[in-house]
Amino acid sequence: MATVFAALVALMISGAAAFLLPSMAQLPAVLTRFGRGLPALLGVLAGFVVLMVAGGALNLISILLITALIVAVLDAGLASLGAHRLWRVLGQAVVFAAAMALEWKRGDLFLTNAAFAVIAGVVVMGVVTFATEASTTSSAARLPAQVGVLTAVYLAVIALGLPNPGLLSLIALVGAAILPGAVLAPRGGDTELLLGPLLGGLGWALGMYAWLANASPAMVIAPVMIIGVDVCWTLVRRLTTAEGRAWMAEAGNWWRILDRWPQTGDDLLTQRVAAASSPRSAHGWLLGGTAICLALGLVEWQLEIRWLLAAGVLLLVGVGWVLVQQTIIGLPRADLFSWLAGVTVLAGMIALGARMIDGRSTVTALPIAVAAVVWVAALAWIAVSGRAKGAVLEA
Repeated sequence: MATVFAALVALMISGAAAFLLPSMAQLPAVLTRFGRGLPALLGVLAGFVVLMVAGGALNLISILLITALIVAVLDAGLASLGAHRLWRVLGQAVVFAAAMALEWKRGDLFLTNAAFAVIAGVVVMGVVTFATEASTTSSAARLPAQVGVLTAVYLAVIALGLPNPGLLSLIALVGAAILPGAVLAPRGGDTELLLGPLLGGLGWALGMYAWLANASPAMVIAPVMIIGVDVCWTLVRRLTTAEGRAWMAEAGNWWRILDRWPQTGDDLLTQRVAAASSPRSAHGWLLGGTAICLALGLVEWQLEIRWLLAAGVLLLVGVGWVLVQQTIIGLPRADLFSWLAGVTVLAGMIALGARMIDGRSTVTALPIAVAAVVWVAALAWIAVSGRAKGAVLEA
């Protein structure tokens, strides 16, 4: 009952703030710069207070949630001051390290797991913040929260299956707080300094709780696989292409180049697909790819696949998603079939590993099935786009 009440309070406060705050002209400048992240923050805080008063805030919920909120506000504050990316990363690492040191002292984590959690926190913060800022600049302010709601539903299924009431309470609270941001249309082009760090911090908190509740690492990374692959592809592309290096060189010296490298531009795959086709199509591909990863994560959970093998299959989905996006952007036909051959080889290697490690035919067939879906999606897009071009030429 405490979980339901806390979630309802979080939903009402977040929804009311998302609806009312944009129309308030007398807000302090520091608050207006927090953008659409402020309603979600207020909703989480209100729901957490209710959960504490009702006695439903377990120690682990309090530690992880408070850590997520502190790191989000700290990162947003440093961003508002124009701090270098390195100082922001160091600030995140210090907060995560302090929380994990507390967990280690409580006996919930081994020291190596605590170090891994700190690294994972910094990576998740960077990926989610990068993607959220890109969505804002591309007039897709609701997209990050929509991915967050998908993640909450996915983790709720896992929490019910474990079962773990504490994890379910945290998921309900976070999901309710970010739901208004996924539904309500933005009013204006406010700078998003808080939403990205907040979603990243909350995502880390949910993932950590799920992991500590015996969910495998592969199940935890499934929600951010597509976004993570998109961001990693973009960062590598900036280093390996003349266009990307020229964009970074505009910053000046090496220190500023280091700061600009992970900054949001207009070169995420999702942004480039939106420019090549339509924003709705690009957003559909992102949400669809994420939904496939989540569904596959649940299937792997039911099949009890070892986490490293399960992560490999999810990575194959991410690589296939990149290939399909490149096809939409306009990948040359020869390069496309080279990519498809590479995906097929990768799928064969994962299938061979599955045969050796697991032995079940169903598990062995899983990566082959993923590769087949990638082939079908890429070839279907070629056929559809070819017909569209032919119709235009005839007209």
